[in-house]
Amino acid sequence: KLLFFIFSRLKFWKQNILDASVQLEASINILLSEGFSKINGILLLPIEILFIIPSMELLVKNNHLFINNRQLQCAIGLNGLTDNKQEGDLSTPIGTFHFDKIYYRADRLGKKKFIIDSSILSKNDGWCDDQKSDLYNQYIQFPFQESAEHLYRDDHIYDIICVLNYNTSPIIPGRGSAIFLHIAKPGFTGTEGCIAIEKEPLIEIATNLTADSTIAIEH
Repeated sequence: KLLFFIFSRLKFWKQNILDASVQLEASINILLSEGFSKINGILLLPIEILFIIPSMELLVKNNHLFINNRQLQCAIGLNGLTDNKQEGDLSTPIGTFHFDKIYYRADRLGKKKFIIDSSILSKNDGWCDDQKSDLYNQYIQFPFQESAEHLYRDDHIYDIICVLNYNTSPIIPGRGSAIFLHIAKPGFTGTEGCIAIEKEPLIEIATNLTADSTIAIEH
């Protein structure tokens, strides 16, 4: 007899399962709590197969990031928010965006598993900020002849970055590039246009981002 069942995310959190795999003992406890009196065997599946992960909705407002009744201090662009973003204006664009990809430093954070697309950063990775380039606001690799930002840094702010889909469909030259959610500098000093929070909450958020997750940036 084959049983297919779905549990809510909350059920797994109550079992203190924080990784992307289900521990055997916890799985059996869940089944027992659901009324199964005898368990001859159990098939372990990736956690994303066992249930539909609800999309996360993040809100950035008044220098804080709000998520699931939590309020986290964050940094925004040095010149505040704007609804007319321009390259180099040190402002964060207003709007609601999805997350395209996660890049991270496995040499500093260890190997991670994410739901959305992700890549481990290497020394040649960058992001083009040259308005005249055909690769403007896109991932590139060095050596690169045009202007681009290095993603592999000596400091820690890019140890993990979540790429917002700002100015991507279509890409408009000069309307801003490299808008990320990344790790804040000490003191939450202003960014060049990104949103930045502390490392541990960011790792937790990044681990749970799905294709449907959004971040709304408001005045």
